[in-house]
Amino acid sequence: MQMITNWWDSFLEKDLRFQVVIAFSVILLIVSIALFIIVLRLRARKSRADRKASELIDQIEPIILSLIYEEEDEVDWDHEIVNLRNILTFSMYEFHSYARLSDYLIQLHKQLEGDSAKKIERIYRDLEMPPMTLKLLKDGKWHHKVKAISALSEFRIKNYLFEVIQYMDHPQRLVRDEAQFGAIVLGGKRATGSIVKLNYEMSKWQQLRLIEQCAQLDDEIKSDVLSWMNSQNESLIELALRMCIRMGWYEAIENIPRFISHKREEIRLLSVEAIGELGSADLISELLHRFEVESRKVQIRTLMAIGELDADGRASDFLRGQIMYADYEVALAAAHALYETTSDDEMREFSARLEEDRVVLIEQVLYGAV
Repeated sequence: MQMITNWWDSFLEKDLRFQVVIAFSVILLIVSIALFIIVLRLRARKSRADRKASELIDQIEPIILSLIYEEEDEVDWDHEIVNLRNILTFSMYEFHSYARLSDYLIQLHKQLEGDSAKKIERIYRDLEMPPMTLKLLKDGKWHHKVKAISALSEFRIKNYLFEVIQYMDHPQRLVRDEAQFGAIVLGGKRATGSIVKLNYEMSKWQQLRLIEQCAQLDDEIKSDVLSWMNSQNESLIELALRMCIRMGWYEAIENIPRFISHKREEIRLLSVEAIGELGSADLISELLHRFEVESRKVQIRTLMAIGELDADGRASDFLRGQIMYADYEVALAAAHALYETTSDDEMREFSARLEEDRVVLIEQVLYGAV
């Protein structure tokens, strides 16, 4: 005790700056020790929860697999479901256990088809998982919401469509992406009518996901998709153009030409592609009107569209001029377009009038065609 008192008196006699440095050092040491202890406790808690969740899956997996693979007359479905409920009621007191069970059922459902998949859906419902998933959707953090929406769409819980639609324009991107996809899965046409109201931009990957799902609905959603072209959300215009190209909806051609002068390059690219896929030769003049002021990407796409549309060869002189004087990439695209509208002999005849470096373009196109 005397030693501590002497040390303290010696400390008080030191310079003030020394006292401040020592005091901060001691505080930092105490805080570091406290944080280290907290981290250890959190890791131990997580490890304990993961272990309990794994033990739960090991316990219920044989029962679930027997329900899936055994014939219904060989297993007492109601008794086994009650057994599962009892196990879950006793064990599933932490989110880790519920999440692990949900992930396990989702994984099984994605791997199986037919009657086996239907049995998993029945197990999911009989275990009263949907209400728990809905609670997680409403009260959970954003990453919990993503998992909840994914589970609801995977198991086709259609009576929760309204709740999923509420998150289609969520500030967190992953939440709204999953909600948009899940809403289409659960509601079909009932959900596509809500997409036009979205404010946040969609990524290209999300657009492709929605296109693949919407394509299954066929012409049923055509009117909704066409209405997306009037949206203030430019990514919805992109989505509508991609969808019309994918589905071959010629009715869209009345609205598409107004987008070839859009400020967004991606929309101009898609509109030119759509004209090439869905339009007629009458629209070639619209494409040529914008050609000189466009970026190289749009110019190349324009030449591809002309190759698709110009069955009568009305743009042949323009294409020959591009082959002779344009940059190499643009000239090559023009050569491909010209080949689509003329014969091999005419291509070789034109090649004879070109400079040597441009003859290579014609040869490349002819060789590629062979």
